[in-house]
Amino acid sequence: MNPNFQLATIDGTTFTQGDTNPFPLGAPTSLLESIDADGDFVVLEYQGGLIVSIPEHQVRYVLEIEPTDTSREDASTI
Repeated sequence: MNPNFQLATIDGTTFTQGDTNPFPLGAPTSLLESIDADGDFVVLEYQGGLIVSIPEHQVRYVLEIEPTDTSREDASTI
């Protein structure tokens, strides 16, 4: 799976979709699933329901890539 988003903080910490939970709380094998804005915070949600909120002023950048449609139409001719 190619990640669809990455967040970097001003201290150089990065959070990329599919990364494992770097925090001591929660399941250590839970994967980062989604990112969202909530007021003055950016919210990261991990598998198992772990939610991490990062203050907006601590965020250096957020990159988001729209998933591409990898399905293929049948190219055969009749």
